[in-house]
Amino acid sequence: MALLGITGIALSALLFTLLLYFTALPFTLIAIFHLGNTGIFIRMFNLSFLASNLALVGEKNLEKASAVEQGTFSLLVIVQPALAAFLWNFYGIKLLSLFAFLLTLLPFLLILSMNFSRFVQPKKSTVSATNSFSNSFKLLFHQTVITNVFWLMLIFSFFMAGYQVLYPFLLLEHYQIHPLTFGIITSIIGIVAVFGSILPFFTHSRHSLKLIKSALIIFGFTFLLLGSFLFLSSSITFTLISFIIIGSLLSFINSIIEPLSYAYVQRHAVQETIGALTTVYYTLLELTIPIGTLLASTLILYFTDYFVFILFGVFILTLILILNRKDKNNEK
Repeated sequence: MALLGITGIALSALLFTLLLYFTALPFTLIAIFHLGNTGIFIRMFNLSFLASNLALVGEKNLEKASAVEQGTFSLLVIVQPALAAFLWNFYGIKLLSLFAFLLTLLPFLLILSMNFSRFVQPKKSTVSATNSFSNSFKLLFHQTVITNVFWLMLIFSFFMAGYQVLYPFLLLEHYQIHPLTFGIITSIIGIVAVFGSILPFFTHSRHSLKLIKSALIIFGFTFLLLGSFLFLSSSITFTLISFIIIGSLLSFINSIIEPLSYAYVQRHAVQETIGALTTVYYTLLELTIPIGTLLASTLILYFTDYFVFILFGVFILTLILILNRKDKNNEK
């Protein structure tokens, strides 16, 4: 599945390059087609990779593998826009697309060169694909250890998506800061995220769920703090400092919570259905992103920025309190 996904990504990049060089189609149309097409294959590769990590790296190294992935992604968020802008400016989009296609060949060759017999092979499932997905839904919503972390990550993904759409909108449109200043702020936040991913790399905790809950409580109070900062001051300098501090803290939390939650699910999943469970788990989490984005975009049209962030904090802490009470009742 991973090889199929990366092959699809490479072919999509090649098709994008050919369309740019040999057709007169509008660039916007080509770009939309390319992004949609590539997104399907990227998802195939990612889900295959996530479902195979336990067999590839072993139970003790799950946090490390996920932390490396998270840290690399955070680093690319900083480097990629600047590098792409530089190459586009000097070489144009056609040569840039050709370079992107050649770059996709690297992971393709790496997968082909891997000796998978060296790794622990998961047990072959005797369950059909349909029953595997059915069992994954049941496991997700009926096995308490999986359900708990799922609801916590659902809360996190929903409100983090809302913040990520409000952050550039408020700074660029509402406070009208210079794009260069925005880029510097984003880079600072990205650097903090890289450092945040170091912590899970050296962590192998049997109390991951407690750490995730604690991180989410801090997550909720962080929004309350940001809302309070924006309410108490009208200074643009103080506002920018507030977004740097709060944005860095949120990125730090994200870099910690993602590897821990991923490793937690992998350890407690039924191995025969781990592929289907990973697909169901991350698909449902991803569905919260457009919903969280839509809600945040709607709220900011009718309420002030500080009120929206305070509302975020109140909702997060309330939902965590409800989940904690539910867990205590289940224990009784």
